[in-house]
Parts: sequence; C-alpha cells; structure tokens
Amino acid sequence: MESVHLVEPVQQLIRLILIMLTISLLEKMTWKEKSRWMNKNTEDVNEDEGEAQLRKKSIKILRYFPLIPRLQRLFMSSKTTEYMRWHHDQRTDNGLLRHPADSLA
Repeated sequence: MESVHLVEPVQQLIRLILIMLTISLLEKMTWKEKSRWMNKNTEDVNEDEGEAQLRKKSIKILRYFPLIPRLQRLFMSSKTTEYMRWHHDQRTDNGLLRHPADSLA
C-alpha cells in the first residue's frame, strides 16, 4: 500500500520538472527577437519612375512548386498511374467507412 501513496508525489515531481524544463527552453528561444528582414537593403529599380529605391529583403523566401507538371510526371508512368487512379476505379462502395474519403462531406 505504501507504493501507491508514493506514486502520486513522484508523478507530481515529474510534472514539475517537465514544466520547469519547458519554461527554461522557452526563455532560451530567441526567435521572437529576430527580425524577419535581412540587415542589408537591396536596390530595386522602379520601371515607372526609373529611380533606384531601397527595399528590405526578407529572410524567408516562399517558393512555388507548380502542381500541373508534377502531376503530369506522375501520370507518365503506367505503374504510378495505376496507384493514382486506384481510389477512383477500385474502391469498394458498400456504405462502410474505411477511409475519410468514404464520408459524405
């Protein structure tokens, strides 16, 4: 019976240690202090005015990966085409919910 009474304080101690570690890690994180712009400004020539203007350069760059060429490459192979069309061609529709795509929504 003594072991049962010891389990609860040990669990509380473990929770306290985890909370303290989380707080210390959050204090060490400096991502909130960093700027989202690079230190150097870049010159941007405005075509309408023809004058150089200083423009801030972002640290993060959003890159766009076109979907249509990627799908075309997937459907070029007969093996991957079978896998891509399986959900439409070979799925059983008996009213049972086996996959989220089987739902009405």
